[in-house]
Amino acid sequence: MTACAKSSRHADALHVFQEAVDQGARLDTACYNAAITSCCYLKKYSKAYDIFESMQLNKVKRDTLTFAAMLTCCDKAGDFILAAELVKQACSKRGVKFNNQMCTSAMGAYTNGGQPLKSLELFDEFISSSHGLLDAPLYTAALKALAAASENSRGYGMRALTLLREMAKRHIKVSQFAVVQAIHALDGDEMYEAAQELYDTGKRNGVFTTAINLDDDRRLDLRECSKPMMRAIIRSLLTQIRKESPATIPDILIVLGDRNKASSSFVGDVLKTNITSDNPIRNNVINAGALIRVPGKDLTKWIRRCNAETGVDSGVQNEANQNTQEKQPEAEVKSSNKQPKKKNIFSSIYSAPVAAYSDSI
Repeated sequence: MTACAKSSRHADALHVFQEAVDQGARLDTACYNAAITSCCYLKKYSKAYDIFESMQLNKVKRDTLTFAAMLTCCDKAGDFILAAELVKQACSKRGVKFNNQMCTSAMGAYTNGGQPLKSLELFDEFISSSHGLLDAPLYTAALKALAAASENSRGYGMRALTLLREMAKRHIKVSQFAVVQAIHALDGDEMYEAAQELYDTGKRNGVFTTAINLDDDRRLDLRECSKPMMRAIIRSLLTQIRKESPATIPDILIVLGDRNKASSSFVGDVLKTNITSDNPIRNNVINAGALIRVPGKDLTKWIRRCNAETGVDSGVQNEANQNTQEKQPEAEVKSSNKQPKKKNIFSSIYSAPVAAYSDSI
Protein backbone atom coordinates (compact mmCIF):
# COMPACT_ATOMS: atom_id res chain seq x y z
CA MET A 1 0.00 0.00 0.00
CA THR A 2 2.76 2.45 0.92
CA ALA A 3 4.52 1.43 -2.30
CA CYS A 4 1.41 2.47 -4.28
CA ALA A 5 1.32 5.83 -2.52
CA LYS A 6 5.03 6.47 -3.09
CA SER A 7 4.65 5.67 -6.80
CA SER A 8 1.70 8.09 -7.08
CA ARG A 9 -0.83 5.28 -7.54
CA HIS A 10 -3.06 6.93 -4.97
CA ALA A 11 -6.36 5.40 -6.08
CA ASP A 12 -4.81 1.92 -5.82
CA ALA A 13 -3.37 2.72 -2.40
CA LEU A 14 -6.74 3.88 -1.09
CA HIS A 15 -8.44 0.79 -2.53
CA VAL A 16 -5.95 -1.53 -0.83
CA PHE A 17 -6.39 0.35 2.45
CA GLN A 18 -10.18 0.09 2.33
CA GLU A 19 -10.07 -3.62 1.52
CA ALA A 20 -7.75 -4.24 4.46
CA VAL A 21 -10.00 -2.29 6.81
CA ASP A 22 -13.10 -4.15 5.58
CA GLN A 23 -11.36 -7.47 6.23
CA GLY A 24 -10.55 -6.41 9.79
CA ALA A 25 -6.78 -6.22 9.28
CA ARG A 26 -4.73 -4.48 11.95
CA LEU A 27 -2.97 -1.63 10.15
CA ASP A 28 -0.15 0.50 11.52
CA THR A 29 0.40 4.26 11.51
CA ALA A 30 2.31 4.21 8.21
CA CYS A 31 -0.67 2.65 6.41
CA TYR A 32 -3.06 5.25 7.77
CA ASN A 33 -0.67 8.05 6.85
CA ALA A 34 -0.39 6.70 3.30
CA ALA A 35 -4.19 6.54 3.03
CA ILE A 36 -4.60 10.14 4.24
CA THR A 37 -1.92 11.31 1.80
CA SER A 38 -3.67 9.49 -1.06
CA CYS A 39 -6.98 11.14 -0.12
CA CYS A 40 -5.27 14.52 -0.26
CA TYR A 41 -3.93 13.87 -3.77
CA LEU A 42 -7.36 12.63 -4.87
CA LYS A 43 -9.06 15.67 -3.26
CA LYS A 44 -11.13 13.42 -0.99
CA TYR A 45 -10.71 15.63 2.05
CA SER A 46 -13.76 14.37 3.97
CA LYS A 47 -12.52 10.80 3.51
CA ALA A 48 -9.11 11.85 4.86
CA TYR A 49 -10.75 13.25 7.97
CA ASP A 50 -12.76 10.06 8.46
CA ILE A 51 -9.56 8.01 8.29
CA PHE A 52 -7.87 10.40 10.72
CA GLU A 53 -10.74 10.03 13.21
CA SER A 54 -10.78 6.25 12.82
CA MET A 55 -7.18 6.12 14.04
CA GLN A 56 -8.30 7.10 17.51
CA LEU A 57 -11.16 4.59 17.49
CA ASN A 58 -8.79 1.82 16.39
CA LYS A 59 -6.11 2.94 18.88
CA VAL A 60 -3.58 3.67 16.15
CA LYS A 61 -0.95 6.21 17.17
CA ARG A 62 -0.97 9.54 15.34
CA ASP A 63 2.52 10.82 14.64
CA THR A 64 4.10 13.93 13.07
CA LEU A 65 3.47 12.65 9.54
CA THR A 66 -0.21 12.07 10.35
CA PHE A 67 -0.76 15.69 11.35
CA ALA A 68 1.37 16.92 8.44
CA ALA A 69 -0.79 14.96 5.96
CA MET A 70 -4.03 16.23 7.50
CA LEU A 71 -2.84 19.84 7.50
CA THR A 72 -1.93 19.45 3.82
CA CYS A 73 -5.56 18.46 3.22
CA CYS A 74 -6.69 21.58 5.12
CA ASP A 75 -4.37 23.70 2.99
CA LYS A 76 -5.84 22.35 -0.26
CA ALA A 77 -9.42 22.63 1.00
CA GLY A 78 -8.98 26.03 2.68
CA ASP A 79 -10.37 24.56 5.90
CA PHE A 80 -8.78 26.90 8.44
CA ILE A 81 -11.15 25.86 11.24
CA LEU A 82 -9.98 22.26 11.18
CA ALA A 83 -6.40 23.45 10.64
CA ALA A 84 -6.54 25.52 13.84
CA GLU A 85 -7.77 22.50 15.80
CA LEU A 86 -5.08 20.26 14.32
CA VAL A 87 -2.36 22.79 15.17
CA LYS A 88 -3.59 22.84 18.76
CA GLN A 89 -3.58 19.04 18.95
CA ALA A 90 -0.14 18.73 17.31
CA CYS A 91 1.46 21.25 19.67
CA SER A 92 0.07 19.51 22.74
CA LYS A 93 0.58 15.87 21.73
CA ARG A 94 3.64 14.11 23.08
CA GLY A 95 5.94 12.75 20.38
CA VAL A 96 4.61 15.12 17.69
CA LYS A 97 6.79 17.99 16.54
CA PHE A 98 5.07 21.00 14.99
CA ASN A 99 7.52 21.55 12.13
CA ASN A 100 7.99 23.75 9.06
CA GLN A 101 5.78 21.60 6.86
CA MET A 102 2.88 21.68 9.32
CA CYS A 103 3.16 25.43 9.81
CA THR A 104 3.33 26.02 6.04
CA SER A 105 0.21 23.91 5.43
CA ALA A 106 -1.72 25.53 8.28
CA MET A 107 -0.80 28.98 6.94
CA GLY A 108 -2.01 27.90 3.51
CA ALA A 109 -5.32 26.78 5.02
CA TYR A 110 -5.81 30.21 6.62
CA THR A 111 -4.87 32.09 3.44
CA ASN A 112 -6.93 29.88 1.12
CA GLY A 113 -9.82 30.13 3.57
CA GLY A 114 -9.81 33.93 3.41
CA GLN A 115 -7.92 34.51 6.67
CA PRO A 116 -4.48 35.80 5.60
CA LEU A 117 -3.94 37.80 8.79
CA LYS A 118 -4.34 34.63 10.86
CA SER A 119 -1.78 33.03 8.59
CA LEU A 120 0.69 35.84 9.32
CA GLU A 121 0.02 35.55 13.07
CA LEU A 122 0.85 31.85 12.94
CA PHE A 123 4.00 32.61 10.93
CA ASP A 124 5.19 35.16 13.49
CA GLU A 125 4.49 32.78 16.39
CA PHE A 126 6.37 29.96 14.68
CA ILE A 127 9.35 32.18 13.80
CA SER A 128 9.65 33.45 17.38
CA SER A 129 9.50 29.97 18.89
CA SER A 130 11.41 28.01 16.24
CA HIS A 131 14.99 26.95 16.85
CA GLY A 132 15.33 24.96 13.65
CA LEU A 133 16.14 25.86 10.07
CA LEU A 134 13.44 27.84 8.29
CA ASP A 135 12.80 27.03 4.64
CA ALA A 136 11.54 28.51 1.37
CA PRO A 137 7.96 27.07 1.50
CA LEU A 138 7.42 28.68 4.92
CA TYR A 139 8.52 32.14 3.76
CA THR A 140 6.63 31.75 0.49
CA ALA A 141 3.45 30.96 2.43
CA ALA A 142 3.96 34.19 4.37
CA LEU A 143 4.44 36.17 1.15
CA LYS A 144 1.27 34.61 -0.25
CA ALA A 145 -0.59 35.71 2.87
CA LEU A 146 0.75 39.26 2.47
CA ALA A 147 -0.38 39.31 -1.16
CA ALA A 148 -3.87 38.13 -0.15
CA ALA A 149 -4.08 40.66 2.69
CA SER A 150 -3.06 43.49 0.34
CA GLU A 151 -6.23 42.94 -1.71
CA ASN A 152 -8.35 44.41 1.09
CA SER A 153 -6.04 46.82 2.92
CA ARG A 154 -2.66 48.50 2.74
CA GLY A 155 0.56 48.21 4.70
CA TYR A 156 2.01 44.89 3.55
CA GLY A 157 4.45 45.90 0.80
CA MET A 158 7.37 46.74 3.08
CA ARG A 159 6.83 43.52 5.05
CA ALA A 160 7.15 41.59 1.78
CA LEU A 161 10.49 43.26 1.03
CA THR A 162 11.63 42.53 4.59
CA LEU A 163 10.83 38.83 4.17
CA LEU A 164 12.80 38.70 0.92
CA ARG A 165 15.75 40.23 2.73
CA GLU A 166 15.43 37.68 5.54
CA MET A 167 15.40 34.87 3.01
CA ALA A 168 18.61 36.21 1.52
CA LYS A 169 20.28 36.47 4.93
CA ARG A 170 19.34 32.87 5.67
CA HIS A 171 20.56 31.77 2.20
CA ILE A 172 17.08 30.56 1.28
CA LYS A 173 16.42 30.37 -2.45
CA VAL A 174 13.86 32.90 -3.71
CA SER A 175 11.44 31.39 -6.23
CA GLN A 176 9.45 33.02 -9.01
CA PHE A 177 6.23 32.44 -7.06
CA ALA A 178 7.68 34.20 -4.00
CA VAL A 179 8.67 37.25 -6.06
CA VAL A 180 5.24 37.40 -7.71
CA GLN A 181 3.56 37.40 -4.29
CA ALA A 182 5.84 40.22 -3.15
CA ILE A 183 4.95 42.20 -6.28
CA HIS A 184 1.27 41.74 -5.44
CA ALA A 185 1.83 43.10 -1.93
CA LEU A 186 3.78 46.09 -3.26
CA ASP A 187 1.11 46.79 -5.88
CA GLY A 188 -1.54 46.77 -3.15
CA ASP A 189 0.37 49.58 -1.41
CA GLU A 190 0.67 51.45 -4.73
CA MET A 191 4.46 51.02 -4.54
CA TYR A 192 4.54 50.60 -8.30
CA GLU A 193 8.16 51.64 -8.78
CA ALA A 194 9.31 49.12 -6.17
CA ALA A 195 7.20 46.38 -7.77
CA GLN A 196 8.68 47.14 -11.18
CA GLU A 197 12.21 47.15 -9.79
CA LEU A 198 11.61 43.81 -8.10
CA TYR A 199 10.35 42.38 -11.40
CA ASP A 200 13.36 43.78 -13.29
CA THR A 201 15.79 42.42 -10.69
CA GLY A 202 14.23 38.97 -10.81
CA LYS A 203 14.21 39.01 -14.59
CA ARG A 204 17.87 40.02 -14.81
CA ASN A 205 18.96 37.29 -12.44
CA GLY A 206 16.94 34.42 -13.86
CA VAL A 207 14.33 34.14 -11.10
CA PHE A 208 11.58 34.19 -13.73
CA THR A 209 11.74 30.92 -15.65
CA THR A 210 9.61 32.38 -18.44
CA ALA A 211 10.36 36.09 -18.73
CA ILE A 212 7.77 38.00 -20.75
CA ASN A 213 9.26 40.05 -23.56
CA LEU A 214 8.18 41.48 -26.90
CA ASP A 215 8.21 38.77 -29.55
CA ASP A 216 9.30 39.21 -33.16
CA ASP A 217 5.86 40.58 -34.06
CA ARG A 218 6.05 43.23 -31.30
CA ARG A 219 3.49 41.38 -29.19
CA LEU A 220 3.50 41.36 -25.40
CA ASP A 221 1.54 38.32 -24.21
CA LEU A 222 -0.05 38.99 -20.80
CA ARG A 223 -2.78 36.36 -20.95
CA GLU A 224 -1.46 34.40 -17.97
CA CYS A 225 -0.61 37.43 -15.82
CA SER A 226 -2.39 38.90 -12.83
CA LYS A 227 -3.08 42.64 -12.83
CA PRO A 228 -0.16 43.54 -10.53
CA MET A 229 2.17 41.57 -12.80
CA MET A 230 0.69 43.27 -15.88
CA ARG A 231 1.46 46.64 -14.35
CA ALA A 232 5.04 45.71 -13.43
CA ILE A 233 5.76 44.21 -16.87
CA ILE A 234 4.28 47.14 -18.80
CA ARG A 235 6.13 49.69 -16.68
CA SER A 236 9.34 47.71 -17.19
CA LEU A 237 8.87 47.69 -20.96
CA LEU A 238 8.10 51.42 -21.13
CA THR A 239 11.11 52.22 -18.95
CA GLN A 240 13.31 50.17 -21.27
CA ILE A 241 11.94 51.93 -24.36
CA ARG A 242 12.47 55.35 -22.79
CA LYS A 243 16.01 54.43 -21.76
CA GLU A 244 16.89 53.34 -25.30
CA SER A 245 15.09 56.36 -26.82
CA PRO A 246 15.03 55.13 -30.43
CA ALA A 247 14.27 57.66 -33.16
CA THR A 248 11.18 55.72 -34.28
CA ILE A 249 9.19 53.09 -32.44
CA PRO A 250 6.96 50.49 -34.10
CA ASP A 251 3.50 49.79 -32.72
CA ILE A 252 3.18 47.39 -29.79
CA LEU A 253 0.36 44.86 -29.40
CA ILE A 254 -0.55 43.77 -25.87
CA VAL A 255 -2.32 40.40 -25.91
CA LEU A 256 -4.95 39.70 -23.25
CA GLY A 257 -7.53 36.97 -22.72
CA ASP A 258 -10.49 36.73 -25.07
CA ARG A 259 -13.16 39.31 -24.29
CA ASN A 260 -11.30 40.32 -21.15
CA LYS A 261 -12.68 43.86 -20.99
CA ALA A 262 -11.73 44.31 -17.34
CA SER A 263 -8.08 43.64 -18.16
CA SER A 264 -8.32 45.85 -21.24
CA SER A 265 -9.55 48.74 -19.14
CA PHE A 266 -6.88 48.11 -16.49
CA VAL A 267 -4.02 47.94 -19.03
CA GLY A 268 -5.36 51.06 -20.73
CA ASP A 269 -5.19 52.93 -17.44
CA VAL A 270 -1.64 51.68 -16.80
CA LEU A 271 -0.57 52.86 -20.25
CA LYS A 272 -2.16 56.27 -19.81
CA THR A 273 -0.67 56.92 -16.39
CA ASN A 274 2.42 54.75 -17.04
CA ILE A 275 5.56 55.74 -15.17
CA THR A 276 4.21 58.91 -13.56
CA SER A 277 0.87 60.61 -13.83
CA ASP A 278 2.69 63.70 -15.13
CA ASN A 279 3.59 61.99 -18.42
CA PRO A 280 0.51 60.22 -19.79
CA ILE A 281 0.48 58.52 -23.17
CA ARG A 282 -2.46 60.04 -24.99
CA ASN A 283 -4.66 58.82 -27.84
CA ASN A 284 -4.04 55.11 -27.40
CA VAL A 285 -6.14 52.99 -29.74
CA ILE A 286 -7.62 50.44 -27.36
CA ASN A 287 -9.30 47.47 -28.99
CA ALA A 288 -12.03 46.17 -26.65
CA GLY A 289 -11.42 42.47 -26.31
CA ALA A 290 -8.22 40.55 -26.59
CA LEU A 291 -5.77 43.14 -27.99
CA ILE A 292 -4.54 46.60 -27.08
CA ARG A 293 -2.58 48.45 -29.73
CA VAL A 294 -0.07 51.03 -28.51
CA PRO A 295 0.82 53.25 -31.48
CA GLY A 296 4.53 53.80 -31.92
CA LYS A 297 3.96 57.47 -32.76
CA ASP A 298 2.35 57.99 -29.34
CA LEU A 299 5.30 56.31 -27.62
CA THR A 300 7.72 58.50 -29.59
CA LYS A 301 5.82 61.67 -28.59
CA TRP A 302 5.75 60.51 -24.98
CA ILE A 303 9.54 59.94 -24.89
CA ARG A 304 10.18 63.37 -26.41
CA ARG A 305 7.86 64.98 -23.88
CA CYS A 306 9.58 63.16 -20.99
CA ASN A 307 13.02 64.16 -22.27
CA ALA A 308 11.92 67.75 -22.77
CA GLU A 309 10.70 67.93 -19.18
CA THR A 310 14.00 66.52 -17.90
CA GLY A 311 16.08 68.66 -20.27
CA VAL A 312 17.39 65.69 -22.27
CA ASP A 313 17.28 65.43 -26.06
CA SER A 314 17.05 61.78 -27.13
CA GLY A 315 19.26 62.23 -30.18
CA VAL A 316 21.89 64.16 -28.24
CA GLN A 317 21.71 61.63 -25.41
CA ASN A 318 22.24 58.68 -27.75
CA GLU A 319 25.21 60.45 -29.40
CA ALA A 320 26.71 61.26 -26.01
CA ASN A 321 26.38 57.65 -24.93
CA GLN A 322 28.05 56.50 -28.14
CA ASN A 323 30.95 58.95 -27.72
CA THR A 324 31.41 57.87 -24.12
CA GLN A 325 31.63 54.25 -25.19
CA GLU A 326 34.13 55.10 -27.96
CA LYS A 327 36.37 56.97 -25.51
CA GLN A 328 36.21 54.27 -22.90
CA PRO A 329 39.78 53.13 -22.02
CA GLU A 330 40.77 49.71 -23.25
CA ALA A 331 41.32 48.47 -19.69
CA GLU A 332 37.77 49.46 -18.76
CA VAL A 333 36.37 47.75 -21.85
CA LYS A 334 38.12 44.52 -20.91
CA SER A 335 36.88 44.89 -17.36
CA SER A 336 33.30 45.46 -18.49
CA ASN A 337 33.41 42.30 -20.62
CA LYS A 338 34.06 40.15 -17.57
CA GLN A 339 31.06 38.17 -16.38
CA PRO A 340 30.07 39.32 -12.88
CA LYS A 341 30.00 36.74 -10.14
CA LYS A 342 26.56 35.46 -9.29
CA LYS A 343 25.38 36.39 -5.82
CA ASN A 344 22.15 36.34 -3.88
CA ILE A 345 20.21 39.04 -5.70
CA PHE A 346 18.12 40.05 -2.71
CA SER A 347 20.96 40.35 -0.17
CA SER A 348 20.88 44.16 -0.33
CA ILE A 349 17.34 44.47 -1.54
CA TYR A 350 16.46 47.98 -2.61
CA SER A 351 19.30 49.84 -0.95
CA ALA A 352 19.41 51.90 -4.17
CA PRO A 353 16.29 51.17 -6.27
CA VAL A 354 13.88 51.89 -3.44
CA ALA A 355 15.83 54.45 -1.47
CA ALA A 356 12.60 56.15 -0.49
CA TYR A 357 11.56 53.10 1.48
CA SER A 358 14.93 51.76 2.66
CA ASP A 359 14.90 53.65 5.96
CA SER A 360 11.81 51.77 7.09
CA ILE A 361 13.06 48.28 6.11
